[in-house]
Amino acid sequence: MAELSKGSMPGKTGQAGARERIVQAAISEFSQNGQAGSRVDRIASESGVNKAMIYYYFSSTENLYRQVIKELFSAPLTALRRSLEGHESMEAAIKQILDTHSEFVLDRPEVIKILLRELANPNSEIVEMIGGMLRESGLPGEFARRLTKGVERGEHRPVNVRQAIISLVSMSIGYYLLSPMFAKVLQTGHLPTFIEERKAAIADLFMNGVKAR
Repeated sequence: MAELSKGSMPGKTGQAGARERIVQAAISEFSQNGQAGSRVDRIASESGVNKAMIYYYFSSTENLYRQVIKELFSAPLTALRRSLEGHESMEAAIKQILDTHSEFVLDRPEVIKILLRELANPNSEIVEMIGGMLRESGLPGEFARRLTKGVERGEHRPVNVRQAIISLVSMSIGYYLLSPMFAKVLQTGHLPTFIEERKAAIADLFMNGVKAR
């Protein structure tokens, strides 16, 4: 590991900016090349710092990769939880969740590239890490609470809550994971009109699936 002399350590005023540039450069590098194929010298060049600075902040490429995952998923998970809490009706909450999720994925296409690599690895610690972040966000628990409350009020039929959560997530993220295939077979693309149609279709399918008969 590279060493830093006291004179080369960043001042407090420059720490946040340098650290953020490193993380953003690392997001691009890891999404393009995976953790194993990424190079610290490319991250250093892209972020405008030397390699020693990267080790100063993150100690290792493994720690940097984990920070990238936190950077990509922490804020969106919080936003998704707020989307669910911010609406009285389940339908309005679902629509807001789909809006938030689509905006997140389209704004950060690196997420899908990283997810595909990690999901292909049966021993991925990162998948476990993302799952832990999802649990800690409280989103699954809040979703289950809202569904159960709807059943008690007679708005929703008794459904398997875990299966309902899996179905909603699969319908939403599944399109983005498989979008290259859909684009070729169904000529979809990421056109704004198609994305809006997709969100409306998911909300319709989900709400009709849980609606009381």
